Amino acid sequence: MDTVFEGSEKKCEVILQRGALDLRTLDRQFWVEMVDACAATILSSVHNDVCDAYLLSESSLFVWSDHFLLITCGQTKLVESILYFLEHIDAQQVAQILFQRKNELYSEMQHSNFAEDVSRLQERVQGIQIAFGDKSSHHTELFHLERRYQPSTEDRTYELLMYGIDVDSSAYFTQSTLTADDIRQKLRLDEYLEGWQIDDFVFDPCGYSMNAIQGDRYCTIHLTPQHGYSYVSLETNVNLGTLIAIPLQVLKPTSFDVVLYQPESRAQIVEAIGQDYKIVQQQQKTIDCGYAVTFAHWTRS
Repeated sequence: MDTVFEGSEKKCEVILQRGALDLRTLDRQFWVEMVDACAATILSSVHNDVCDAYLLSESSLFVWSDHFLLITCGQTKLVESILYFLEHIDAQQVAQILFQRKNELYSEMQHSNFAEDVSRLQERVQGIQIAFGDKSSHHTELFHLERRYQPSTEDRTYELLMYGIDVDSSAYFTQSTLTADDIRQKLRLDEYLEGWQIDDFVFDPCGYSMNAIQGDRYCTIHLTPQHGYSYVSLETNVNLGTLIAIPLQVLKPTSFDVVLYQPESRAQIVEAIGQDYKIVQQQQKTIDCGYAVTFAHWTRS
């Protein structure tokens, strides 16, 4: 097999108790060492009054005063970064930890599986693990602390995870001469990120990562364009219903997953998807730490 890159992400969100440490007062070296623990590095960063966004060699880190979000891909060992944080910050200051791991295309290349990661975490904290979706197909697994937590009414996360972008898109995004501006235009980022601070990077020989922030809002995109194992993720806390049609029109994936975290249960109808795709599985659970989590998998009709 030719050298491949695993685009599917692992992610964690760590939320602190009210009145605990202000995470943005930690110096950059702390975050450098934390991401180094999982075998990633910081490439660049952008900042505003409420958020620090770090672009990584494998995905992204966003830091607000009371929580951080770390997303990594490839063969990274994200659980090691969580453990690094818990070794340096009093666990009593932590209100909740959400650790999510998506099914990989090449799971045999990973250093661990989800069960092994959870076992490592439970050496330090107690939690609950839940699976969403078909374990033999597209699915995601989640671990959260076994303690009371009530998310705010504005605490929502939207993930769009796309597989098998069309041949034309793959050919375009694997051109060696592409610039970041070329990719921004092709992805039509100005249609939904106008006025945002954008930090992005084009990898050699191909691949693209982008962070964008505006106030407390964030958006991140990671693109692995190689034909045969292409994968593109978009995550944001802005309503995905207003955004989802654009990347689907541009990339025309053969299938995609939608993962939603919301503070309340509600029916999910993403009307902007249109008739080109059909939903083949959908599951929603209200988990003990206060979120209603929806997982859905769609394929091209």
